[in-house]
Amino acid sequence: MRGVFLFLFASVLSVNMHGQKGTMTDWRDPTEYKTVKIGEQKWMAENLAYNDPKNQSDCYRDSISNCIKYGRLYTWEVANKVCPRGWRLPTKSEFESLLSYAGGRDRKKAFKILTADSILGFNALLGGYYYSYYSTPTILHTTDYLREEDGVTAFWTSTEEYYSGMGAISHNEKPMADIVFFGPKGTLVFMDVFYKKCAMSVRCIED
Repeated sequence: MRGVFLFLFASVLSVNMHGQKGTMTDWRDPTEYKTVKIGEQKWMAENLAYNDPKNQSDCYRDSISNCIKYGRLYTWEVANKVCPRGWRLPTKSEFESLLSYAGGRDRKKAFKILTADSILGFNALLGGYYYSYYSTPTILHTTDYLREEDGVTAFWTSTEEYYSGMGAISHNEKPMADIVFFGPKGTLVFMDVFYKKCAMSVRCIED
């Protein structure tokens, strides 16, 4: 009887760790995206690849093939406006809920469960990002596309952060925002704070 109970418990756990998969269409392109419902949150299961009319986004290393595989990279200001209708940029707390759902306090476990081809269906890809303090983004971390385990990626949140260091114009300036950082070298996922003029990937969440 105990064996039957453990089997049923494991089956329920397995079901809970599989996201409910679907699709949505961004009619601006139009492009169809995979989606996944994880807990109470419904996420895009692919990086956003929409090129806004003002062309305010980049392909990693200026390669269209990278945009096709990894989506486009956006500054924070653009990221807050670029999700299709009915979707938006997630908050810091929403991403924290996702990390907790995937791995509890174990961020290495969360990394494994949230990265490509995982059972949960979020499918984070290590597509790199661009880093900038104030001006045009420049490459800081690169991804060797033949060895993705050495790579990194980062996703914007909509949550802004105050900054009072030397680069701040005033104490009320918010030149930074929270991100979710995957890496380095395929080890863990964690929250961090980056300058808004960096260029990161976007995963939209349903309103």
